Amino acid sequence: MKTLGQGSLASLLKILLDIVYYLLWAVLGLASLIIVLIVFGGISRLLGFGSDLPLSIRQFLAMDVVLALPLAIAALAAVTFVVDRLRRIMATLIAGDPFVEENSNHLRAIAIGIAV
Repeated sequence: MKTLGQGSLASLLKILLDIVYYLLWAVLGLASLIIVLIVFGGISRLLGFGSDLPLSIRQFLAMDVVLALPLAIAALAAVTFVVDRLRRIMATLIAGDPFVEENSNHLRAIAIGIAV
């Protein structure tokens, strides 16, 4: 199997990175929806109608996992950023020219994304 160009190992990796990228966006969307529910639950309790929430939602909002969710969203956003930059690098490998200036910028951005 060749390493560069169409039908290469790089194109297979690009497909895998595409799948991971869109799955990460789906997980980020779901986590953001949960954050919205948490905020709504807190506001509803402040306004006095929090007791009308179903018991399962109130139990979920009382869990410690809820406190770590914003940090998990930030970590998922960083991973999504890194995967996107890797997808862009793979696109240049598929095109057959891995030594372009944009790849150095992508690698620099990946290093910053990992450091954050």
